Amino acid sequence: MVQKTDYCGIVSGHKTDKSNLFTSFYDELGKAPMAEECTMNFLCKVIQTIPVFDFQMFLGEIEAVYINEECMTDGKPDPLKINPIIMMDSNYYDLGKTVGTLFKTGLEILPK
Repeated sequence: MVQKTDYCGIVSGHKTDKSNLFTSFYDELGKAPMAEECTMNFLCKVIQTIPVFDFQMFLGEIEAVYINEECMTDGKPDPLKINPIIMMDSNYYDLGKTVGTLFKTGLEILPK
C-alpha cells in the first residue's frame, strides 16, 4: 500500500492514469471513486483550493466515512485494525502499539 500511495503523490493525474492501481467502489450517489484496498475512505467536499508553489492544495470537509467492517471492534473503528499510514518528516509510519490512554495516563503524575 505504501508504494502505491507514494506513487500517487509522485505522478500527476493529468499525465498518468492511476485508476488501475486500486479496485474502485463508489459512494451512494455513484460519483466519488474510492479504493477497496484502503481500510478507511473519506468522502470530502472541496471547500477551498490554495495555490502552493507549482501545485494546488485542497482543503476539504468530510461528508462521509467508509470503513471496512473487519476494522471495527464492538461497533467502533479500531485504530490497530485500521493500521493507517502516517507521513511525517518525509517518512511513512504505521501506528504500532498503544502507549497511553486519554485522561488516564497523566493521572500517574497528578499531584495528590
